[in-house]
Amino acid sequence: MRQWLMVFFLGGITAGAQQLQTVPFQPRGQAEPGGGTVVGHVYCGDTHAPAHLAHVSLSPVPQAGSGGIGGHFAGGAVTADMDGAFLIQGVAPGSYYVNVQMPGYVSPLQSVASADLRDPSSEAQLRVRQKVQMVTLSGSESTRVDVTVERGSAISGIVRFDDGTPAANVFVSVYTPPAATATNATMVTSASQFGRGGLVGGIVRGGGSSQTDDRGVFRIAGLPPGDYMVSANVVLPAASTPVPAPIAGGGRAFNPGTNLIVYAPAALHRSGATTFTLGSGEEHNGVEITVSLRGLHVVSGHLSGSTDDGGRRRVVLHDTADVAFSRNALVGADGSFRMEEVPDGDYTITVAGGGARNTATGIGVAVHGGDVTDVVLAQ
Repeated sequence: MRQWLMVFFLGGITAGAQQLQTVPFQPRGQAEPGGGTVVGHVYCGDTHAPAHLAHVSLSPVPQAGSGGIGGHFAGGAVTADMDGAFLIQGVAPGSYYVNVQMPGYVSPLQSVASADLRDPSSEAQLRVRQKVQMVTLSGSESTRVDVTVERGSAISGIVRFDDGTPAANVFVSVYTPPAATATNATMVTSASQFGRGGLVGGIVRGGGSSQTDDRGVFRIAGLPPGDYMVSANVVLPAASTPVPAPIAGGGRAFNPGTNLIVYAPAALHRSGATTFTLGSGEEHNGVEITVSLRGLHVVSGHLSGSTDDGGRRRVVLHDTADVAFSRNALVGADGSFRMEEVPDGDYTITVAGGGARNTATGIGVAVHGGDVTDVVLAQ
């Protein structure tokens, strides 16, 4: 009896494994009836072994007027089997980039500039094709492509509060430093952080982070070589808020608190962030981020002539020297507002929502060494 049970059990495992290897998932888009087929293998560049269970997807090559890469995923995406083999069926006619996501490895689309991925010009697409394999189907034919993914770089470290205790469950993000003329840094998504469908919102570099464990430790892998800044995002509850304004449909709107972004080693502005240079496949350990609330201030005030607008107005504070830094708060029923965790600096404050115009100019506020509690904004 035990032998029969064992045979039945092993047979079930074998059947289940075969199903896992052949059933594709389609997070978005549907297969084209009678479309083409793309088959191939994925290999690891560092070991030359099959890329077990790698995620393979097709991204349409951008055409003029398409707005760039990241449109309809004809045929969805699939998981390669234990031999690295994959099969994508029902692919609509067209040209596609073949993308692979595997933890710890650089996906092909990560190795090219985001601007080139959005640019349908022949020059930009030539640069992409030098690093990313492309397939073209005209009908119901089958085409084969083999892809090799390279081991990515990794960056790891620890996030602590200023009393030395670990900061657990904190999201840590990796950014590429902005150019001298850029208005913002670019968040980088490693291969291990991609969704199975491939691109997120049509942009390769965007939206990824790692969460610290109970020791405050983090590690982000699968990064292309380059220069990076690292930041921790600590969500702080609002310690004090004005009387919340009622919102349409009942209830009241509350200030959600502050997203305190701290760049390694302990900077609240990206101008004070340390830049880490990673070579190909390099592991950079020992990054330390210290989260401190010392030297932070409150900026509060009220809107003159304020009337209740259903809790839709919000006050927004921007740093004049760092476009990546901002604070915001809801306006209370009595027109008051309060923003917390504001470091020293020079800021502009504007009003948004509730029919107010949020313009590039606003009231200037200087915060140096103490709270600012008498800001008056005109309606």
